[in-house]
Amino acid sequence: MRWGDVPLSAVAAVSWTFIGMAAVAALGPRLLDADSVGSLGPMTAAVVVLTVGGRVPP
Repeated sequence: MRWGDVPLSAVAAVSWTFIGMAAVAALGPRLLDADSVGSLGPMTAAVVVLTVGGRVPP
């Protein structure tokens, strides 16, 4: 593997991991039928933030 391909591979791996995490985070509220109470987009963002150790004010 050439050294020029290493950063590109790292960016691709992180991107696919983030997409997978967002998909799983969206699946949780959807399966709990929480999207009937609020919008799925902000709930997904809140779940992702909580997953990486952040805080979300109510």
